[in-house]
Amino acid sequence: MKLGRTIFCLAGAAAIFGLVAGANAAEKKTIGMVFKVLNNAFTPPLQDGCAQAAKDLNVDCIFVGPTEYNEAQEVQMLQDMIQRGVDGLAVSAANPKAMAKALQTAKDKGIPVVMFDSDVLPEDQGVRLTFIGTDNYSFGAELAKAVLATKKGGTVCIQSARRPRSTSTIAFRASATRSAALPRTSRSNGWPTPMAGPSRTAARSTTMTTSG
Repeated sequence: MKLGRTIFCLAGAAAIFGLVAGANAAEKKTIGMVFKVLNNAFTPPLQDGCAQAAKDLNVDCIFVGPTEYNEAQEVQMLQDMIQRGVDGLAVSAANPKAMAKALQTAKDKGIPVVMFDSDVLPEDQGVRLTFIGTDNYSFGAELAKAVLATKKGGTVCIQSARRPRSTSTIAFRASATRSAALPRTSRSNGWPTPMAGPSRTAARSTTMTTSG
């Protein structure tokens, strides 16, 4: 698992670094990587991948992100990178729509952008060159298939740490899980609205009842 994550991170870093390393090679380039939250298990391998790709391709890598989940702060960090005039960007979007607006500025300035982990919305994909990451809808569908293959009846709980946005990674996975399970769910049970917790990070859950 750790090796797979490291390879993924190296691929993401190398993709954007490779776009700028060849042009005017005598001048050392600077790449900005903007991640949605540093307090995350993926942060260390991302930082390792960034540092290794920078060494391999002889570029500088600046890795930034909010310490805790903060969409506005991530947007500001991206804007700071653009203002600084970096030569390329690798970005993971906590708020896809807000990030797309900032990335349009990068595009207008001729800064190449690769999205990783969390992409912009389909209608905004013109602001970036490509996306490297998980197909979250397929991920959720496979989760449902795995559950239904082993659980022939009863209730299954889909739980997330915070209320998912309609555009978020969690939302795509949850939507696919529901869709894949729907043919075997009880129509009378339906899909209740996730329960509100005492805080933004409190657990919220939705249940689905499978038939035997």
